[in-house]
Amino acid sequence: MTDSQYYPFGMEVQNIYLVRYSIDTPPWELTGSIDIEQPKDGDYDSPNEEIEISFASDHLDYGRHILYMQGQDLTGQWGPVSAVYFAYEEPPPIEEDKLIFLPLIFK
Repeated sequence: MTDSQYYPFGMEVQNIYLVRYSIDTPPWELTGSIDIEQPKDGDYDSPNEEIEISFASDHLDYGRHILYMQGQDLTGQWGPVSAVYFAYEEPPPIEEDKLIFLPLIFK
């Protein structure tokens, strides 16, 4: 997440203050609570923050989904929405006759 995207156009760069995300629902259509993520380093203290998102998939249907992310800077301004497609696929069934047992070797 970065706040430096619009810097060449005269806007002052601010530290990232908050990052929110949603799945399949754009932020402008959200009602109720939103999911907030923390930066990987633990602190919002930079205009560029690396974010790692993890979520429970038990409420997702198998198929294609959209992950939306949006950052807010220290002045309270929300940045542009970023989106990425991802696929949540059903794992293949385990076929009993195809199980492979590997020996354990201890030294």
